[in-house]
Amino acid sequence: MVAAGRDSLRTAWWLTTFPGLAIVATVLAANRLSLLVGRRPR
Repeated sequence: MVAAGRDSLRTAWWLTTFPGLAIVATVLAANRLSLLVGRRPR
């Protein structure tokens, strides 16, 4: 199954690129949100 997927990644690179970018954007947004919540006065 992995070997079959490897062949398709050579021609369809966007199958992993865009989900990977979405994960990175989500992690960065969560990090930014946690920093903003941490700076909030009590």
